[in-house]
Amino acid sequence: MEELLAICGPIAQDLKCTIPNLIVKKCILGLQGMYCASIRTITINAELLKDLRYKEFLIKTIAHEMRHHWQYESGMLKQQDNYLVWKGEDFAIIFGTIWNMEGRNINYHEYPWEIDANQYSEQYLERQSKAA
Repeated sequence: MEELLAICGPIAQDLKCTIPNLIVKKCILGLQGMYCASIRTITINAELLKDLRYKEFLIKTIAHEMRHHWQYESGMLKQQDNYLVWKGEDFAIIFGTIWNMEGRNINYHEYPWEIDANQYSEQYLERQSKAA
């Protein structure tokens, strides 16, 4: 857990946000991490901590999930009933899928909050690499 806090601290400073609760546990195949806003918790897949070869991927995953934490803390992303609101734009949650207000089902890689978190984690990792 200390290793995770050591990674989260600089990211929280960069984002100017708090450090959320952290959980490490085995996750379903393909899931590296996730953020749950209702309990302000990042869950990290325990497999990422087993091998030092995953260190860069671990940092990127934490940066991605910390960005989601920041999105909620800053009010950029909100959940209201069965809607997610991203920068004032509503997205409906219907049976676990996300729909824009034009009635189009959008996939995970098209969610604007995921695009933002992916861009941030890439940029953060790039800055860290240049600083090292």
